[in-house]
Amino acid sequence: MRFLFKHILFLLILTSSQVISFEKPRLFIDRSFISFDYLREALPYLNYVRDRRQADIYLMVTRQQTGTGGEEYTLTLTGQKKFTGINDTLIYYTTSFDTDESERDNFVKTLKRGLFKFIVQTDLIDAFDIVYLGQDTVSAPIDDPWNYWVSRIRLSGDIGGETLIKSHEFFGSLRVDRITENWKIRFDTQFNYEQETYEFEGEKSSSIDRRQEFNSTVVKSVSNHFSLGMFAHASSSTYQNTASLYNAQLAVEYNFYPYTSSTYKSLTISYSLGINRYNYRETTIYDKKEEFVPAQRLEMEIEFTQNWGGIDGRIRYGSHLSNFSRNRIESRGWVSVNLLEGFSIDLGGGYSRINDQISISKQEVSIEELLLGRKELATEYSYWGSIGLSYTFGSIYNNTVNPRF
Repeated sequence: MRFLFKHILFLLILTSSQVISFEKPRLFIDRSFISFDYLREALPYLNYVRDRRQADIYLMVTRQQTGTGGEEYTLTLTGQKKFTGINDTLIYYTTSFDTDESERDNFVKTLKRGLFKFIVQTDLIDAFDIVYLGQDTVSAPIDDPWNYWVSRIRLSGDIGGETLIKSHEFFGSLRVDRITENWKIRFDTQFNYEQETYEFEGEKSSSIDRRQEFNSTVVKSVSNHFSLGMFAHASSSTYQNTASLYNAQLAVEYNFYPYTSSTYKSLTISYSLGINRYNYRETTIYDKKEEFVPAQRLEMEIEFTQNWGGIDGRIRYGSHLSNFSRNRIESRGWVSVNLLEGFSIDLGGGYSRINDQISISKQEVSIEELLLGRKELATEYSYWGSIGLSYTFGSIYNNTVNPRF
């Protein structure tokens, strides 16, 4: 694939002197991440339809983050109806320095390559020229002075207010990565300061939330199904009543599908064993100011992206090794299904059974802290759910671009 990209670039160019009278192939795009208006203008020789069942060509686009902060895009084209049996998969990469224009341009160029094997099967090919833009050169080996290390710094601030309420927030983060086929190394740290001041009946009150956090990750790729990891964490949070929390873990993960297929499907199970050291700001409900807690966690996660929709789910169990009754079970799931032509449904939900809140402060929570969510409250469970329905009907074509207003 890289050889073709570097040495032979085929561009499909519409011959301006010809008037297209051929039937345009119908294309349905699932998750393009690129403006549809841009695609319609760049590829005018296609009919863009609103449902995959109406399409001659089904395009599914998935993406994953790369070690440099860019994206790996995978374009999967599946032939339907008159193109049944014709399929193609193409991959291209962006960097964190790419502009929106260059990302769109690379997307279209890659898509053109994939569309060629479909276009060549129709009379529409008579309206195209094939132009060779390659050079007979040998590419030099890559010289990376940074040795795959990438750093990112982020700083932000927000301020707002009205007559009786004032607020400001500051956030900063630093992340350093080195990601290769064999190793995934990441260090990141962040801080957040948030304050709200409000006045009621002539009295002023303030609420402050401060959080600092450091994480490190070292993962070794053992095989296409198996990985080992080491993790370290340090944090401080007024919300969680921790003056300091230190954590270290060893973990193992197994993927029932090859990691190379993670763009479309992944089913992983992982187990981690670690130690935690707590120093609390205020005495806890267990009359502790500090404690040492060994813990474990077992997790299973599934992700599928298919032309009928997608599934994303996770179930996690964690417990303290010194007291197994202090545990937490978390589950979440999401499913999107294209049921009928133009009709789709999205379902999501999650539930947690919580028995491991050892850092809850013994002191009474003030009404300000309660209303603003500044302190963690004791609970036995939490849940959420969502449902979405979508139905589209009418003309199956959607080729016109109208940017007015």
